[in-house]
Amino acid sequence: MKRVMYALCAGVFALFALVSCSKSDSNEPKQFDIPAEAKAIISEEYIAKMKANGMTINEGTNPPNIEGIFATGILEMIYTSLENDGYPIGQEIESYRFKFYEQKGTKVKTDYINEAITANDQARGRGTIISGNGNKFTAYLDMDVTDLEIKTRDVSVLSGEITPEGIKDFQYGFLKIEKTGDTTGRMVPEGTIRIWVSQSKLAVKKQEYPTGD
Repeated sequence: MKRVMYALCAGVFALFALVSCSKSDSNEPKQFDIPAEAKAIISEEYIAKMKANGMTINEGTNPPNIEGIFATGILEMIYTSLENDGYPIGQEIESYRFKFYEQKGTKVKTDYINEAITANDQARGRGTIISGNGNKFTAYLDMDVTDLEIKTRDVSVLSGEITPEGIKDFQYGFLKIEKTGDTTGRMVPEGTIRIWVSQSKLAVKKQEYPTGD
């Protein structure tokens, strides 16, 4: 009788452990199929938050060549992680112009400017990594940004599809990593996510940088 009870208890324990492990595994964050260097720029936790709120993440380690100059046109905000954001959903901002060059596989150099006349921010790239397959890609930009007295480290996540006309279905995800000198709280808090999309659905290909056509 004791042997039967022991075997029964052992079976129940094994079943409980299996169910517990299955639940634990199902709750683990998704492992994105993107270059390891991209995960060093932005954690998979933040990538998952962006994806869950409308950001397209094009996975893969064989991205297209994205070299060129692209103007986003007016961007419209579709998501903010802030409960009381000064920018409401639907907020519009002026165009950004991106320059991608010297691409080697999943690595590419990036420059960009805010095309708004009143913009004061200046960005210096730490590095850009690309994921994707075919003509679809997602680029992860690690940037040092100076805006007057404030210095920040931002991550920009750009997604779309390369076409002869530009980047189709262009999206721009933003994450504030860190900031210094913001004594008045002019910048959003660290950890803030915003997601923007091109109103025209196309970041138009340009010939000149930082200005011109």
